[in-house]
Amino acid sequence: MNFHCVDLIRDELPGGDYDVIVAIDSIYFMGDYGAMLRKLNATLKPGGRMIVAAFQVKEEGDPYTILEPGHTHMDQVLKSLSWDYEQHDFTPNVRNHWIKNYEYSHRLKADFEAEGNAFLCEARMAENGWFKDHAERETLVRYIYQIEYNPAVI
Repeated sequence: MNFHCVDLIRDELPGGDYDVIVAIDSIYFMGDYGAMLRKLNATLKPGGRMIVAAFQVKEEGDPYTILEPGHTHMDQVLKSLSWDYEQHDFTPNVRNHWIKNYEYSHRLKADFEAEGNAFLCEARMAENGWFKDHAERETLVRYIYQIEYNPAVI
């Protein structure tokens, strides 16, 4: 297996014949989803695929349908590109994960403090709290998108 670490916003991916590209919770940091997906698609070999994990959170003012399969931001981008993809729902697992993360970060706070790493624990607790709140309100979903190579975009 070959592994490359690059800044996807500024750098080109080395090579151009990938079988699979896996992007786990990184698409949010790339700016324009469509532009980034087209950039990644251009490096796939025919028959290749991308596996993209993405959260969708219902923000204030969003309709609840934004959480449903076929209606997330990622779905909308993929539909606008007319790409074939499969969507797999990992929501129950991720909701449980964030609730437990929150509980454990509080339970481990004294250990972090004893190590002199209270700041790390506080940062994790804040992040975990945000996700836990959305998980408990059921305003957070997570899907894995399996996206097939699209030669028409090259």
